[in-house]
Amino acid sequence: IGLETNSSQTNLGGVPKILDNKVFLFFDGDHNRLDAQIRESVAQILLGVSINGSGIRNKVSGSMSIAIPEWFSSGLAFYAANQWNAEIEDVLRDGFESGKYRKIQFLQGDDAKYAGYSMWYYINRAFGRDAVKSIIYFTGVDKDCSIAIKQVTNQKFRKLNKQWAEYYRDKFG
Repeated sequence: IGLETNSSQTNLGGVPKILDNKVFLFFDGDHNRLDAQIRESVAQILLGVSINGSGIRNKVSGSMSIAIPEWFSSGLAFYAANQWNAEIEDVLRDGFESGKYRKIQFLQGDDAKYAGYSMWYYINRAFGRDAVKSIIYFTGVDKDCSIAIKQVTNQKFRKLNKQWAEYYRDKFG
């Protein structure tokens, strides 16, 4: 059964769908997976509200919305919804050892989600938990996540990206 909308997008079976502040989930019989879907979807909605705001003024000024890299948004939602665990560590180890996380800004799907998770985990470890909150806040204010990262970490994303890769190379090396 698909979700009927006026958009040209269709609902893929087994994939949570978020429209504005509504979440359409699927249940495959695994309560743990359903719980994870709920946590990730709520985190995605909260991230969207934090960055784009809510209310009629923001609906009218929709042209002010920003393009956020997939690693940033899906990685942050996954990071907010999940504690570090052996399964995540195994996926990250494979990703870093194979080199597929080398260019985080171009990743999509699960690769973006896991690499983004690892970036947010690194930011939290290197700059503190408040840094994550501040990057979200300044991304909403400045409408640019690269500027927000520079304001909070005091370094350009390219340098942060290099430090992130070195951190995991040392961790998994």
